[in-house]
Amino acid sequence: MSKRKKLLLAEEMAKNLKQIASSRTEKAGRVNRAKILLWYASGKK
Repeated sequence: MSKRKKLLLAEEMAKNLKQIASSRTEKAGRVNRAKILLWYASGKK
């Protein structure tokens, strides 16, 4: 049983994060944070 809190993203927020995560012109740090948030929200280990 995981002790991680669930991260629920609004549809609009998830859409924006996906756009940032796939961007080739966004700053690398921002792209990485977007990918981490999407991964965490997916619930995968």
